[in-house]
Amino acid sequence: MIDVAGRESQFREHLWPVYRALPDEIRGRWHGGQLDRSPLRAEVTLVASWGDYKRVQGRVLFLEHGVGTNYGDHPSFPGGSGKDRVELFLNANHLSSAHNERTYPKAKHAVIGAPKMDEWAGYRHVPNDPPVVALAFAERNNGVPEGKSAHPHYTKALRELVRNAPVRFIGHGHPRSWAKWSRFWKMIRVEPVQDFREVLQRADVYCVDASSTAYEFASTGRPVVSLNAPWYRRDVHHGVRFWQYVPGIQVDDPAHLPGAIMRALAGEGEDLRREAVDAVHPIRDGTATKRAVKAILEVL
Repeated sequence: MIDVAGRESQFREHLWPVYRALPDEIRGRWHGGQLDRSPLRAEVTLVASWGDYKRVQGRVLFLEHGVGTNYGDHPSFPGGSGKDRVELFLNANHLSSAHNERTYPKAKHAVIGAPKMDEWAGYRHVPNDPPVVALAFAERNNGVPEGKSAHPHYTKALRELVRNAPVRFIGHGHPRSWAKWSRFWKMIRVEPVQDFREVLQRADVYCVDASSTAYEFASTGRPVVSLNAPWYRRDVHHGVRFWQYVPGIQVDDPAHLPGAIMRALAGEGEDLRREAVDAVHPIRDGTATKRAVKAILEVL
């Protein structure tokens, strides 16, 4: 039996489609938010994060929830050491798979796509009038400058942007610190939207600093504006986003953000979006979940 464990919502949304698609005879227990800090003992467990990997015992299958960015040798990132019990890595793309294959040559590796995005295969967005712009920031602190949110660099500019831009805004943010982001968006009179699925349903363009959600949004055929900060070093490379396969227009100066939004809505950066999506989300035909289950059954 295969148990599935995900303490946090950003991991559960990746795991749930796979859990639901497992054959009845091997589908074990679903351990969601109730997963506590005591070890989880199961014959086989599917996880999507280093934090959950640490809390399970026995055989482990690992679903990579990110896009392949690697900030160094830490088990949170693809290819990071410390996940020696993983028998199968389910990767969204060949970039993540290459990292994991180098570190774990004895494990099995499969490129399956992103199961959470299967429902968006073939999506055709109907533009809003006026356009809806989603703003979002990650909440990261992984020990490198590129791992810090760009939010402080844009705080003042966002207030003016919201007052003057001829568009509607919604605000998103990393689930781990949603209370903080919700307060901020309300403070500057932007509608908070916690569920990223709702962002996918509503927005015409997505402005975000560095997040796997940028590539998920781009994979649905819509533009992304990437928000840079002065502490993002241009001479240091972490692969995806820093500085490879950036999914569209980049902004360094907050004063340029209004113009970048309008340029993105007009189609500028489309070639960059396509290149990034082809590399990061190469499987977009709605078969990621089936591919994941197939790889799991082959390993078992």
